[in-house]
Amino acid sequence: MPAWELSVLRALFAGAALLLNSYMVNAFIGKGMDPGAASGITTLLNVCLLIGGILSGIVVSKVGRYNIPYIFICVGGAVLYYLAYMLPIGPLTYVLVAAGGIIVSGSIGVNMARIPLLPMTGEFAPEDVGAAGGMNNTAVGICGFVLPVIVANFVGNNYTMIFTLMAIFLVIIAIVGGVLMPELGEKGKLAQKLREQQK
Repeated sequence: MPAWELSVLRALFAGAALLLNSYMVNAFIGKGMDPGAASGITTLLNVCLLIGGILSGIVVSKVGRYNIPYIFICVGGAVLYYLAYMLPIGPLTYVLVAAGGIIVSGSIGVNMARIPLLPMTGEFAPEDVGAAGGMNNTAVGICGFVLPVIVANFVGNNYTMIFTLMAIFLVIIAIVGGVLMPELGEKGKLAQKLREQQK
């Protein structure tokens, strides 16, 4: 069911994002970065997430599809975040974190835009869109709390493992949201079929 898939996507992404934000300062301090610089790089990340959230909506609307951009958003973000931590600290660290934030922030916007389009699948009635939105928000709240807590208990201060898990979560999200989800974009087959039926 696409509605459940969207809930899983948003939940995993929210949990992964909070996991990264919770550990980023300590992770970079652990690598030898000055505490002030580590706080600054986290601030940079959150500013770039805001910018990326706006840009991703523009890009996806121009492309007219959700799935292919979604794969790029999640896999690209996974690679950039992972490299930002694994490579030696330097100017490139800031570039990778900023680029990762700009790219990966599109995940939330794309998922939100898909919710009102669920009736196109034929598996969801238009009057149930509100319920789908509520289900999504509930999943975000639960996973946003549970995922960081679980990781903290099992991984502790193993920051390499935390960034590895972050990358794995994003790849899983890319598979579910970019491969398994039906294409709901205006240039996709479902939209074209709907337009033909309306003629």
